[in-house]
Amino acid sequence: MEYSKADSKAFVARAAEAQDAGNLDEAHSWYTKAARAGSSDAMFNLGLLSADAGNLDDALSWYTKAAEAGNLDAMYNLGILSETVGSGQAMYNLGVLSADAGDLDCARSWYTKAAEVGNSRAMCNLGILSAEAGNLDEAISWYTKAADAGDSAAMFPLGFLYAQTGNFNEARPWYAQAVAGNSNAMFDLGLLSADAGNLDDARSWFIQAAEAGNSDAKRELAKLISRKSWIFKLFSWIRVNV
Repeated sequence: MEYSKADSKAFVARAAEAQDAGNLDEAHSWYTKAARAGSSDAMFNLGLLSADAGNLDDALSWYTKAAEAGNLDAMYNLGILSETVGSGQAMYNLGVLSADAGDLDCARSWYTKAAEVGNSRAMCNLGILSAEAGNLDEAISWYTKAADAGDSAAMFPLGFLYAQTGNFNEARPWYAQAVAGNSNAMFDLGLLSADAGNLDDARSWFIQAAEAGNSDAKRELAKLISRKSWIFKLFSWIRVNV
């Protein structure tokens, strides 16, 4: 059943009355209806009720929903609770919310706290922030930690940064690990192979990338085919004329 904004306000009022009267189950029911209608205040209050009842996982869930809906009180409580219970995911979510709001210093702080308790997505995002700030060594360090923790999203940018800094031997294995479903990784492996003179390998990677929809790979493949054709013609001429 769909509820309107007006409905949500009425539901919150009913919930508050029930809560004041000590009828917490009834309050929870009305707040839940209001939350379904999009009320961030109801989501926040459900977080409070859950926390008071000792249901910290539910509290984190409701605070997160309220925070994502822009509720500042929920963001504050989410921060306190996430640190109290050591929830890396909640800290990561606060980092995302802060980044979306343009507060990169706050985002970095939450990502760092999340990374400290093992959240690989936070490590990856710290790599992004570091790279955007021009701190490539720091970015490589964070991407490496994320990739070592099994985060495949960190593997391609890690390979890319190594390639950008001229460390092709380090770039290649990370590209190879990132290659599943990643046409950019396939394309860059093609470039590395071509630069190393392994044209058959380059052709293979460019074909895979092109088949995955990478337009740059299609252009490089065409150039490679043209190059190999020219080399074949040259050798043919040499055999005949030299």
